[in-house]
Order: sequence, then C-alpha cells, then structure tokens
Amino acid sequence: MKTGTVIVSTISTNEVTLRLPGATERADGSIWATKNQNPLVMISHLSNVAELKKKYAAAMKARKPEQIANEHIARIGEFGDKRVEWCDDYKLRTDRAEAEKIFPPRFGVAKNGKPYIAIDTRESVGETISLDGVVFRVDGEGKAHSRHLWTVRNVYVVAAEAEWEITPTANFAAWRSRANLESERHHEAFNAMMEDEFNDGACPPAPGCKMLWKIVEAIKPIEQERAREITVNLSSRGWGDYSPVTWIGSSKTDSADYLSQARERLANAYDVDQPNQTDDELMDKFDRAVKSV
Repeated sequence: MKTGTVIVSTISTNEVTLRLPGATERADGSIWATKNQNPLVMISHLSNVAELKKKYAAAMKARKPEQIANEHIARIGEFGDKRVEWCDDYKLRTDRAEAEKIFPPRFGVAKNGKPYIAIDTRESVGETISLDGVVFRVDGEGKAHSRHLWTVRNVYVVAAEAEWEITPTANFAAWRSRANLESERHHEAFNAMMEDEFNDGACPPAPGCKMLWKIVEAIKPIEQERAREITVNLSSRGWGDYSPVTWIGSSKTDSADYLSQARERLANAYDVDQPNQTDDELMDKFDRAVKSV
C-alpha cells in the first residue's frame, strides 16, 4: 500500500486541477483520498461519485459523520480526461520533458573573475560564441557538469574589448541586467569578507567583471537609435488587399534623405493607391509618425 500526495491533472491541458494530500493506493490499484481536506471540495472536482456525495451529505445532515469511514472519503479513478498520478511521478515526468529541451545559454563569472557562457553539452562551438547580440572569441572550455536538469559546460570568453563585437540585435536590457547583478554580487561578497573576522583579506572575492559595463556602454548608442526609430505609412495598396507601403528609419533622418527614400519606396511598390504625393504630404506623415512615439 502506497501513501502520499496524488495530483489529478487534465490530460488535454496538463494543468494540475487538484491535489490530494495523504492519498492511499490500495491493493486493487485504486486511489483513495483522506479526510484532511474538505471532502465536498474534493468530490466536486470528480465525476461518477454522485452516490458517495449523497451518502456524505445524508450523514452530515443526520450529524452522524462516523458513518463515513475515517480513513477514506472518495475513490479516485480514471474519469473522462483526467489523469491520476503520484507527485513524485508527476515531477519526474515533467522534469524529463524539460530536460529534453536545450539548456538556454547563461552568462557567468568564474571564481577567478573569468567570464564564461554556460551552454548545453549537446551544442558545439567554434572560435566564437554569441549571446544576446554580442559575439565573443572563445578562450577554452570547462568540463561538463550538472546544472539543475541539464548537463552543461562553461565556454570561457576573452574579456578584452577588442575581442568581442556588438551586433545590431544586441539586447541592451539583458546586458544591463547582467551588469547590475554582477555588481551586486561583488558588493555583497566584499561586505561578507569585511564582516568575517577570520578573513583578513587573504581570500578576497572574485573581482567584478568590468567587461559587462563596457558592453552596456557599447550597446547604448544602438539602443538610443532604436528609440528614435519610426514607421511612416506612405500609402495603402490595392484597396486594402495588400499591406501598406511603409518607410522605417530614424526620427532624426534628414528631410531630403527621407523624401528620396520615400519616393523610391512608392515607385517600386506594387499597386500603390497614392503614388504621386507632394513633399508637404510626405513630410506631414513623417511628422505625425514622430509625434506618435
């Protein structure tokens, strides 16, 4: 006989709909719930228990709860689209499904201050590795080790500014968050060292990774340019059957360059509703796009 927590989940959505602490698996394979929860709440989530619910209600009305077995309230079985399994089995199944996914690359700093990117051992790298729009030169790899559900290895990268490259897709928010977290880590580690009376500074914490803030500063101009990006709807096409002709660029674009590019877009697009527009009309659309951001 097995006793523990049972979960009842919906097969179609895999959402956990009910937990049954202290449930018991009987010799015939059936699962019974105990009386440590409001039984009416339990029963309301199950099907084919109308008779049991009726008996329970009658016993409570007669103020004779002893007519309900002390150990068991409801028998849980395979009803409709419900799946019944033990919590340990459920966790094992969901963990296995998660582990089949590729480990998402994570940036980290080793105890010696050397930056690395942890990757799934099922992935390979060459001379370079990229993360969130920044390309690094690889400087060796560590041994495979476990990280939660995955087996990963650390790919060390060269911290020198000349050895990494910022791409147009660089994620400013992600790198700024990493820089802030690393600064907090170093600050907390340093304070802990100062408070430790047995550590006279002979074992200082790993130095903060200055490379992170250099990356943030390098991405900042790209992020500022993105903030100025606007989309100008130049004209509809084909009575609404096609997507409109648009111009995408910086709100700081010179008016002459914008007009030249806008006219080129209108001339090369198919079935344009308003191919011939004046400079004033095109500039008015530009100005409205600027005000909308």
